[in-house]
Amino acid sequence: MLEWAEFAGNRYGTLHDEVFAYLDTGQDVLLDVELNGAFQVMGSYPDALSIFLMPPSLDELESRMRGRRGMTEAQIATRLKLAEDQIERGWHRFAHVVVNADLDTTVAAIVGILGSSPSS
Repeated sequence: MLEWAEFAGNRYGTLHDEVFAYLDTGQDVLLDVELNGAFQVMGSYPDALSIFLMPPSLDELESRMRGRRGMTEAQIATRLKLAEDQIERGWHRFAHVVVNADLDTTVAAIVGILGSSPSS
């Protein structure tokens, strides 16, 4: 495994061979992983480009969770606590931080970072 993590009793991960099958052909690979998985990738591959996607605020994150519907109060509380912990533990360890306030602006910021990357 390139990275793996457990969340809500389930294990998630990314297979090393699948990522490197693309990288070996010269293609870039974008991983959407949680904090511990990102730390695993950054530890094994320090040249990997890292972007921390941060909510504009925990209040806004809570509002977005409630807007999705289908989450219990306990699930919302658990996810908010996890998000707060991940923000405190992680954002400063990434090469870039993008605040996800608006989808179009966020996408443009990420595309800009990827476009300025030495591997692009």
